[in-house]
Amino acid sequence: MKKILLFILLSVFTFGQEISPYHPAKQDNAWRGYEPTQLTFYDAMFVAGALQNFVTDRMAMVVTGSDASTYHFQDKFSTGKLNIALKQEKIKSNVAVPEIVISIKISGDKDKVYTFFVEYWGTTIDWGAKKADVERTHMQDVIRLHFNGGKPYITITNGTYKSTSDFENFFNTLLEKP
Repeated sequence: MKKILLFILLSVFTFGQEISPYHPAKQDNAWRGYEPTQLTFYDAMFVAGALQNFVTDRMAMVVTGSDASTYHFQDKFSTGKLNIALKQEKIKSNVAVPEIVISIKISGDKDKVYTFFVEYWGTTIDWGAKKADVERTHMQDVIRLHFNGGKPYITITNGTYKSTSDFENFFNTLLEKP
């Protein structure tokens, strides 16, 4: 419970200090309620808060625990589970919140993973067309739904930056601009 309270307090105090490839300009598609936002190479606290809000509000799930950067959720009304693991790295810059999300893996019960994929990005899955992995993009994110023989999971990576140093170099040049 203390971890959740700390997480909420940190989220409130760091809101508005997002680290993104668009800084210092505001992102045109900034998160407004349930509208999807870019999730990779973005401020870790913002991403964790946005995903947690979506899962608790839109999917009717509750946080059952967290460790380091993995958040565990359970359905309020059934036994459905979902896990969201954020791979985070610190960057070298003079920004107040120097931790960014590099990639994300979402796993759990099949119906919850499918629901997250369809609901968060407002998309569909054509079940009849193919049983191969599904890929879509959103801003710089490359989102893949892996069917994995009936144990699906979602991976989210960045299609623009291949390493933290690529992002750091670009981000630090933005900070130097007046």
